Amino acid sequence: MIDPEDFEQWRAHPVSEAVSKALVKLAERNKDKWMAVSWDGGVSDPVILADLKARYETARDLSELTVDELNEALNEE
Repeated sequence: MIDPEDFEQWRAHPVSEAVSKALVKLAERNKDKWMAVSWDGGVSDPVILADLKARYETARDLSELTVDELNEALNEE
């Protein structure tokens, strides 16, 4: 189990902050790709669009991970 105070110290570390910021940028990049492929490119391949959306959602989820979500996932083992 991860202590909430330890988690906040980890989140405040410059490397953790940089990773979180990069994840947000990667998420937005995938959102932009989705728009370019579907809207601008006229591609409606559900596999491509689902992959881009899943990449967006995963990066956002990781960037917004909370100590409670982390502990819940660790306790499911």
